[in-house]
Amino acid sequence: MRLHFVSRDDAFAGHPWLARHVMDWQRCALDPASDRYEPGDQVFLDLDGEDATVLTEALASQLNREHEAQLAALRDDFRGPLRDGKSIAFTVAEPPGATPEQSAAMAGPALSDLCRALGCDEVAILPMTRRPILVQRNKASETAHETLQALGLKPDFDGAMIGAPDAIAPFVGPLFRIARCNASAPYIAFGMKGLAVAGAFCKHVNFHFDSYDRGDADRLSHALAGCGFAVPDDGICSERFSETGAIEGRRLDLNP
Repeated sequence: MRLHFVSRDDAFAGHPWLARHVMDWQRCALDPASDRYEPGDQVFLDLDGEDATVLTEALASQLNREHEAQLAALRDDFRGPLRDGKSIAFTVAEPPGATPEQSAAMAGPALSDLCRALGCDEVAILPMTRRPILVQRNKASETAHETLQALGLKPDFDGAMIGAPDAIAPFVGPLFRIARCNASAPYIAFGMKGLAVAGAFCKHVNFHFDSYDRGDADRLSHALAGCGFAVPDDGICSERFSETGAIEGRRLDLNP
């Protein structure tokens, strides 16, 4: 199967557990009720200003409306059916490699091997929110941007790339570079067709897998080592390439 660039809704329709994964993440992360302004709050409305503004009721209400609109623009409005269920197993999988560059380069082939081991013949990748993956650019991610655009990913595209694992593999390394160095870029999610499994690219060059079925969770767990992945003994994702935990080249852009 050759690579396709499709809409988010089309990707969700063909990858129902990816849809479940993204909808659950958005419901938690993009809930305006969890982060509201209240009268009396002190807020720096001007990033260059020295003094905070004490919010009146009217100003707090205005800021809440603006915040709600911003979050709504990021959320999907997928009207198709969603699978019932919730994640029952979270697995951190570390691709092989002694450096972040090596690990990112080896992650695509390792993911292809994993798909073959699990009988998955199609992978979908898309940003976790309705923002383009290539929204931020800095020196550390320059080559990744150029590679992804050469592969057909447009800077303003917020949909999904779908294809056979071997067709998706060339995207994986550059996408990890984006996840690692571009702190303002959206999280990047993926789904594996035919499996009740979905996940995300992590800034530590690890895959995060959420399994929604016990059988698929066990199959995934048993297949990882044979495909070159390591699973941390404590199950916790961490920075494995820096003694201090700092990520070289990572930048946050407040106005990407």
